Amino acid sequence: LKSQFFRGSLGIEPIRFTKRTRVNAYEELYDGVQRLAERAARGALDWQNRIAEIGGRLPPADEEIISEVEQALREAHTTRFLTNVAKDAEWPRWLNARKHLDALFRTGDLSEKDKLLAWWLAEHFAIEHADTLFELIASHDLQLNPQLWWCIGRELGLNVGKPLEESAIKRWVTILLASAPNQADRHVLLWLAKRCVSHNAVPLALKVFLTMSEHRLRIKPGLRLHDDEDHASSRRLQADCPLRADHWSLNEVWTKYIKPHLGSVAAPLLDGITRQLEDIFGELVAWETASREWDPISYGRSAIEPHEQDRYPKAVDVLIDAARDALEWLSANDSILLDAWLERLVTSGVPLLRRLAIHGITVHPDKSADDRLNWLLARVGLHDVSEHHEVHRAVGLSYAVAGDAARQAVVDAVLAHKRPASDDWTAEKWTARSHFDWLSWLLRAKPNCAVAQAALAPVTATYPEWRLSEHPDLTHWFSSGRWVGSQSPWSIEQLLARTPCEQLDDLLNFQGKQFDGPDRDGLITTIKEACKQQTRWAFGLADVLAERSLWASDLWSAVIRGLQEVELTVDDWQELLTVTSRPELHAAHADEVASLLYALVRDGGKPFALELLEQANTIALPLWQTLEPNPEGEDIDDWLSRAINRPAGKIVEFWINSLSLLIQGKTGVERTLPDNYRQWLTTVVQDETSKGGLGRSLLASQTAFLFGLDETWTRQHLIPLFCEVDRNKFAQTWHGFLVWGDLYPALVDALMPAFLDALQRLDEDLPDKRDRFMEFYTVLALFHVADPMHELLPKLFQHGAMEDRKFFAGHLEYFLRQMNTSAKRHLWDSWLQRYWRDRLQGVPAALDESEIRQMLGWLPHLGELFPEAISLAIGAPTIRIQMEHSSPLFELNDSDLVTRYPDETAELLIYLCNCVEAHHASDLRTVATRLSTLAPDLQHRLDEALARLG
Repeated sequence: LKSQFFRGSLGIEPIRFTKRTRVNAYEELYDGVQRLAERAARGALDWQNRIAEIGGRLPPADEEIISEVEQALREAHTTRFLTNVAKDAEWPRWLNARKHLDALFRTGDLSEKDKLLAWWLAEHFAIEHADTLFELIASHDLQLNPQLWWCIGRELGLNVGKPLEESAIKRWVTILLASAPNQADRHVLLWLAKRCVSHNAVPLALKVFLTMSEHRLRIKPGLRLHDDEDHASSRRLQADCPLRADHWSLNEVWTKYIKPHLGSVAAPLLDGITRQLEDIFGELVAWETASREWDPISYGRSAIEPHEQDRYPKAVDVLIDAARDALEWLSANDSILLDAWLERLVTSGVPLLRRLAIHGITVHPDKSADDRLNWLLARVGLHDVSEHHEVHRAVGLSYAVAGDAARQAVVDAVLAHKRPASDDWTAEKWTARSHFDWLSWLLRAKPNCAVAQAALAPVTATYPEWRLSEHPDLTHWFSSGRWVGSQSPWSIEQLLARTPCEQLDDLLNFQGKQFDGPDRDGLITTIKEACKQQTRWAFGLADVLAERSLWASDLWSAVIRGLQEVELTVDDWQELLTVTSRPELHAAHADEVASLLYALVRDGGKPFALELLEQANTIALPLWQTLEPNPEGEDIDDWLSRAINRPAGKIVEFWINSLSLLIQGKTGVERTLPDNYRQWLTTVVQDETSKGGLGRSLLASQTAFLFGLDETWTRQHLIPLFCEVDRNKFAQTWHGFLVWGDLYPALVDALMPAFLDALQRLDEDLPDKRDRFMEFYTVLALFHVADPMHELLPKLFQHGAMEDRKFFAGHLEYFLRQMNTSAKRHLWDSWLQRYWRDRLQGVPAALDESEIRQMLGWLPHLGELFPEAISLAIGAPTIRIQMEHSSPLFELNDSDLVTRYPDETAELLIYLCNCVEAHHASDLRTVATRLSTLAPDLQHRLDEALARLG
């Protein structure tokens, strides 16, 4: 009953012990328990040594040793110990018999242990012991897991240094093609084709090529035709048939491994491609995507011969090229077989195959020009759209050298063709157009053909305006034009050669609406360049525009922007400001005038900016008042970016920069906000429209500057905006501040409540700015708050998202890079060490994996604090780490911290061994080699961890 309980309820298989009657009745029990304890206490190095001993010989028959191997195969690292040493061909059979390889012959994802076994089988047995794997694969009915399939294919294809018998490669290729997964790696197939050819197995390489050219049916939603209710349900879906391989890999196999041996595979190649194209066509027909008259693959191929229109090929184009080249090889070497193939192709319902047949007749060595034309007329005709190009090309090649009778037959066939009427043209006109196109094509081939000339004459007499199209042999084509940009009807030199008054009407009236000729934009750009070259000419154009009150003309844009971009004297600037002070100009050209004002003071201002500031200010306020609000103000997602590109924002930038010039060098009571500027900026803040929003965003970006000039005004008008209930005003303020804002102690005191409040609104109101917000939040914690764990960080955990905590840890690493040693020590002692320790205890929240990754990045930048930090870092839960170039491990590679603190580095490596993938073991060993002598116990633990990792 007890045995049944353990076996049934607990899943434990009891081991029976039979007590002996001799003196040491329990000797075997003691011995068994001792060996069980020894095995349970084995470390990775012990297992590595033991498995090396077992795996270096034939598979075991002893039950105890078998149990050891069975236990080793439960873990990835101990499995790796076995695959490193087991090379005898009996090992795969032994493992297979005990079901350890079953996962390799089923579909589904493999465990890390099974992946190791797949690599092991491929690397050590696919070539050296191929027959052993053939037995295994046969016992599993040729079912290979995709991972094992890939490993074997890679080993066969790339490990060319290992000799492989021709019979083995042939068997391998047949197995791999028979068991290829649906998404078989095209590179493996390419490697196999190359290996086949290297063994002179060209027919097998062809089989690989044809396998790569297999297709799969793909159904996807299409357009619904609402006017055809009877077929609406079937027309909702569209079918296409992409090939297994892409164009590059398929073309590589064709051009490098098949085409050079075309003589030995031309017929089977044609047969395979024909069947493939027929299968594709049949499935497209089933889904009403293709017909005898049209199919998408044929439509996508302009010509069977190499053609400029087909310069962007698809995978199926490789099949067309290969079939064409095979026909051309037959034409040069076996015309009888060519005849048979032409007959098969021309009678096909697949448009592409009929087109191949027509191409084939053009290269037939035993057919004269007359024979080819007669064949075309008898077997194909001249007017089917699907063969349009090939028929035109074939006729064009033969018509010039054909006899009179053959040419007459072609002309008769042209004239016999009738076309039906359409909504646009009558049947007679359509028929005449068909005759015109064909007869013109014939005359292009043979210009002196009297028969064609006579037939064309009445058509051209009736329709003298008709011209042959650019590509009459194609039903559709793409032009290879180039973009030349906007063009002007007059050059800069031509403009400057006449006074503005003389040519004003021409400049005003020219529109240039043609697609490919001079246009209005090109003219305005050229006028702007002319204004830059001759400023007096520019002022003359401004004068004549003002005299005629042409305030809305786009010529003003060329004048103002041209003069703004050139270096003017103070007198020229004064004149330009006088010109642009006209209120009539502001409504139509606010952006140009605002840009001009800002150009006067930006980047430190013009040398004479202060002299002109009073005049410029008389323009700025009226211009601001003229501006209409943006009707799309509610939809602005980045207020500052919008502001610096709009007139309202440029005016505010002018005020801020001119204010900076005014107070430059002033101190004490002189360094204050002038009354007029205070009034203007207040006007901006209090403007409830979108133009006020643009201004508020810019003012918020300069909060630190304005707070230093006038704390009272800033506290009254700007600081409240950071907590504004109105979502737009809130966003305007933070968008500006988070880009160009700055912090210093007095301002921090004023803004701290705003930061704590905004933390709760990141999701709703600042979703795209939270990274930058957390950068400022980190600055507060590091440089402005004595103990951020009192309020700042608790608020982060109370209201912030996990993403915010990750950003916080990441920004903290950045600032640690910049700090000096004393600053790091102060930070560590004041709160950072305490914060890290608390987080390990789950206070105020447990560490997330993303936070741990970021915090590990702190380690290389902590200097003398490295030992203390390591003791905390290794206390975190183990996580999966993707080794990136910015990871702490790579930064430690060249750091002196490794040699200064070898014990702590060793502890970190032991921790990381549990976090990284096995293929990064060499990276950890690289750091480990830099460690000086470690204590024996620590060295053993490090060796154990590295061994476990691999």
